Amino acid sequence: MSHIDGYYKDFNDPAYEALNREINGLLSDLPFFYQIPPELFSAGIPSGDATPFFDFRHALSRTSAENALGLRLYLMPPEANPHRVSRYLAQSGLVKTGDILLSFRQGTTGTGEYQHLQLGLTHTGFALVRDGALYNLDSPLSFSGQLDQDHYTEDQLMLHVLRPGLSDDERRNLQQWAELLFDNRGQLAARIAFASDYGAPKSARGHEKEVFNLGRLIASGGARGESTGMYCSEFVWHLLALRGCDIGDAAVRRQFLEGDHRSFNGSLDPLFAPMPVLGTALLDPEHGSPGLSDGVGLILNSLEVSPAELDQLLDQAFAHWDPHFSGGRPPYAISAGHRQQAAKFEPLYDPLKAYFRAVKLDPPAAGQIKAGIDAQTRGQENYSPTAYLVQALLPESSMLGRVVSYVGTLSFPTPLQQALLEQQFPRQLAYMHSLRPAALGRVPEVVAVQYEDGYRGGRFFKRDQVKTLQCMLNLGGAALGEPDGLYGNGTTRAVRAYLASLGIEADGRALSWSQWEALEARAGERCGQYGRFSPEGGPPTA
Repeated sequence: MSHIDGYYKDFNDPAYEALNREINGLLSDLPFFYQIPPELFSAGIPSGDATPFFDFRHALSRTSAENALGLRLYLMPPEANPHRVSRYLAQSGLVKTGDILLSFRQGTTGTGEYQHLQLGLTHTGFALVRDGALYNLDSPLSFSGQLDQDHYTEDQLMLHVLRPGLSDDERRNLQQWAELLFDNRGQLAARIAFASDYGAPKSARGHEKEVFNLGRLIASGGARGESTGMYCSEFVWHLLALRGCDIGDAAVRRQFLEGDHRSFNGSLDPLFAPMPVLGTALLDPEHGSPGLSDGVGLILNSLEVSPAELDQLLDQAFAHWDPHFSGGRPPYAISAGHRQQAAKFEPLYDPLKAYFRAVKLDPPAAGQIKAGIDAQTRGQENYSPTAYLVQALLPESSMLGRVVSYVGTLSFPTPLQQALLEQQFPRQLAYMHSLRPAALGRVPEVVAVQYEDGYRGGRFFKRDQVKTLQCMLNLGGAALGEPDGLYGNGTTRAVRAYLASLGIEADGRALSWSQWEALEARAGERCGQYGRFSPEGGPPTA
């Protein structure tokens, strides 16, 4: 390849190298421990015509394929709001139902050893694709939406997309579970709280019982089951464990509503077992299992470096907070829950650093160091956000097999970053963006009917659309009175009743476009005085 195209992956092309250096600068000189060996990049991605990407390489990389680290970057269009991005990601096929969304903060570089060991990850979400759009399901449930809640719109936030190895049946099962959960998230939020103690996983009490309880809560819309609390990665871990259960089967639903966890005979298995602080994968790459803190070591194991280079890299990974290196960010610029975990990890930093060094240079000594760390952390098994990426970092030689694959990293350039790239590399970026589907520019801000009055949520449409909705509901017998454009309790109840008539249990706070169009077809032209609305874009027409 002699020129840059939508794939941007010719390591020896001078133009590639120039753009690669520029992106590295925009990523704040991303350290090695926030990157992934390219040999582990998933091959199951959409074609470049649909989702152009840039195979970024770290400065350590000596060639495009050997001794390399990097990221597969998908640069989101700068003009796209979250809802447009949601539709683009769904329609391109880049993200599928069941995928894992890991919040990756490049800005945690230099803020302390804990975040470096966590590989810059702070949050886990679950992907749901429906009605041509991407929705995220999270704990707390108030984070759920179309990548439009505050958490997903922060500056410098990137999202790693990981794909579990699911069968078609398992993905279909998860689709049903996720839709039920999303549609009833209002009621379920009172039963599934956010757990802030990241060191007290529910799996310690028996994972099958906890998975079953989550399934019962979802299947009943919150009417049955024990109230629970789950932190983000725990919530996704339990939700993925429902992949073997077809909730669309009446007998299975009855088991969740009336039975108990013992009747499921192993069909509530987790994607992976809760992980110890250190696993055995570094000392036994073929047969060993990973641990929560093995990420840095797995990345180092993929590189051929001299002892002096190894020491330099370890010094970077185990650097204390540095006000210069961190760009002035405070130490542990993370949530209170993560800070509590960081405090527990402090006695482990020196032994872990010695362990990673010995793995490369003196494996017998590494085994002794690991034994000491295991004695300090006995019984501490968990499923942090980092656990998912560590699973994806298992070497190709692993006999266990990687249960998740790294698809890519979604990057949302700031206006300043975009301006710098456009100024210095206009031809390359113009070509890259030209490969994006033309439909992206036609996606309007309104993706689903939602409203902020009467419940927690965003305003995604104009008041006249609510009047149209109320008019159409009135024609179906809702008796809402003269349409006023206010989405209050009466409109919420009417939407809920309409969806119930379709056999859909929902909270009445949202409609998909297909449901809107069904209402519109029934109303004909009788509500046209308020305007017509379409997902194809443009303002409403009178």
